[in-house]
Amino acid sequence: MRSLVGGRRRSQVLVLLARLFAVALLVTAAVGLFGSAAYQTPAGEVRYRLALAWPGGGVVLPLGPAGEVRLQVHRAPLDVRAEFMLDPAGALPGVLEARDLLDGLPEARADAEAAFDSFAWSRIPWLALLGVSAGLLVTPFARGRRLRRGIIGAFAGLASLGVLAGGLVGTTLLTLDRSPAVTYRGLASNLPRAVTLLRTVLEENASGASTIRDYLQGLQSVASQFADMTAAPRANGVVRLLVVGDIHDNIVGMRIASTLATSSTVAVDGVVLVGDLTHRGTSLEANLFTRFFDPGETPVFVVGGNHEDAGAMERWRAAGYRVLDGDAADVGNLTLFGVTDPLANSPAASPDAELLESAAAVALERWQSQDEYPEILVVHDIRQARVVMEWTEEQQQPLVVFYGHDHVAAVRQEGAITLVGSGTGGASGYESVGRDPNTAYTFQLVEFSQDPDPVVLSVTTLRYTGLDGRSTAEYIPL
Repeated sequence: MRSLVGGRRRSQVLVLLARLFAVALLVTAAVGLFGSAAYQTPAGEVRYRLALAWPGGGVVLPLGPAGEVRLQVHRAPLDVRAEFMLDPAGALPGVLEARDLLDGLPEARADAEAAFDSFAWSRIPWLALLGVSAGLLVTPFARGRRLRRGIIGAFAGLASLGVLAGGLVGTTLLTLDRSPAVTYRGLASNLPRAVTLLRTVLEENASGASTIRDYLQGLQSVASQFADMTAAPRANGVVRLLVVGDIHDNIVGMRIASTLATSSTVAVDGVVLVGDLTHRGTSLEANLFTRFFDPGETPVFVVGGNHEDAGAMERWRAAGYRVLDGDAADVGNLTLFGVTDPLANSPAASPDAELLESAAAVALERWQSQDEYPEILVVHDIRQARVVMEWTEEQQQPLVVFYGHDHVAAVRQEGAITLVGSGTGGASGYESVGRDPNTAYTFQLVEFSQDPDPVVLSVTTLRYTGLDGRSTAEYIPL
């Protein structure tokens, strides 16, 4: 009897040890699978690692103290993080010092793509070990059949994880976005430079990317330019407009808008102000705006919002801004048609649905009276644009609409119509400065082709956050 009991105890101890061994293998495999691996490329060191991401995956490029670049390229719950540590003398502070500590890295044959191939192949043994250990962990061990069941469980776990990994890779390939949005998240001072750099990620594969690795050349180029503290030149054959609205007397928003309007890096061809630049519409507030918003030689086009009044509108005209109120103006090869809010010349500020409906009908009449239909409609309240939008949709004509009022930065397409909401360059006015660091100051950069029949190419949304966040620049190809 004692020998029987002792045998059972030994058996239980062996099973427990086997389980603990399987757990140790599982943890080791998981750490190895999601651990990073560094490679030496001609451009410098690149380090890759996988990370779980929900609900979708992408490619992330950390840029150290400068921030990070992210491509949300597919719906599979996996991120690939590519971190470059580059050699140029102009590298970011601390990068060269860190590079000096790392020696003996495996050499990649060519560049970031080849390094990623090596990284992907190196994950396979860890994936296999993960499957084997998971299979061993769930296998019910019976006396006298431990070895056989252990082998069967290991192969079953390996096969199951192989199928799961294959499904993940297949889903990634099938759902890959051929023109993903690219986002820079980092220091506010870097946003103007990021505007021209983000396009680089996609231009490296202008013919269309088919796998994650195809984007890595663009990421490598972005990392190199950030490290060199240089910016890619603006693309040729492009007209770029800065869209600003709903500043509501916020001096911080005025200064940011002025910086973007005059930046040689951003290089805009015109500034479009979509209303509510003031809070009460007085000439005193308008003088404050013209003092802190200095566009230099850049032309400015403005429509009044419901928070403007006659005093502010007259001040815009005196400052040399082109006030659009049922008429059109040209910038580059583009024609803008603007409609001022019906309350922009009165002290009233609460939107009136009947007034907006009447103004929308008048806007259509004046739109139809143009010799050639404009490419861009500028309004403060999107409700003023609805009648023109319905008519152009019936005519099957493309149209871009700039609007404000709702304080929500947005880019969306409704058929051939592209809607660009400016968001807010001042949140809820000067009262909010220093009180709401979570509210972003948003600005839109919209690019058009310089063709005889121009089309909208992309929108870059700039979000300047408050004291506790990082600013972002999101490049959205259209």
